[in-house]
Amino acid sequence: MDRQVNEKMESVLLSLLGALEQEKPGTEEYKEIVNRIDTLTKNVNEREKTMIDVDKNKKEQYQYIINKVLDVAKLGVEVAGIIAPLVFYKKWMILGFKYEEEGSITSQTFKHLIGKFKPYK
Repeated sequence: MDRQVNEKMESVLLSLLGALEQEKPGTEEYKEIVNRIDTLTKNVNEREKTMIDVDKNKKEQYQYIINKVLDVAKLGVEVAGIIAPLVFYKKWMILGFKYEEEGSITSQTFKHLIGKFKPYK
């Protein structure tokens, strides 16, 4: 639709320029055609400015949506970076504390880990 409006404005402007060439300078018809051309060119320029602003706003909205999606993805990665190690630590700690059932520590890692626990009174 924008293209059709622009084409119509251009065709009207061209027809006015053609009519302007046929008129003699200084006549009332000449002045009226010049005024119409002036107002039409102002309208065309305002329309172009408006379309540029609309395009700019669309790009800003698109960029805002992209930034929000990236923020959510970043948050997801950060949460996964916290939760994933905790899940793995839980798994290894459960396997490491099997000694309570059997009464012996079988892993070197957990021998050193148990040494870090200090009993309190």
